[in-house]
Amino acid sequence: MERAKRILVVDDEPNVAELVTRSLEVAGYVVRSARDGEHAVRTLGVFAPHLLVLDVIMPGENGYRLSRAIKSNARQGRAAPKVLLLTGRRLDDDPERERIFIEFSLADDLLYKPFEIAELQRRVASLIGPAR
Repeated sequence: MERAKRILVVDDEPNVAELVTRSLEVAGYVVRSARDGEHAVRTLGVFAPHLLVLDVIMPGENGYRLSRAIKSNARQGRAAPKVLLLTGRRLDDDPERERIFIEFSLADDLLYKPFEIAELQRRVASLIGPAR
């Protein structure tokens, strides 16, 4: 039997982290959360997530820098999780700017806050498949 997919949520806003965590647990994923980039890096080796859900704007190591660092490590032979960035900053609703932002951060997708729970769950499923 295939094990449930693992997700690490990284957001410095506890309410957002809790909302994302609970929404993905309800969908059947195994979810852990981290309050910042440093905590996320420590958790990565132990938890080995299939997906990182990263807030873009955080103190210290922000989401796009963390995404780049994790994806760059994959180029050195390590498997990298998929990355879904969360941000409250709109990129002028310009698809080209969104594409450049995603490529710059080496992320796999971008979701704007506030978001619909169903949309979050759809994006996660499209990136890593169903929970089991």
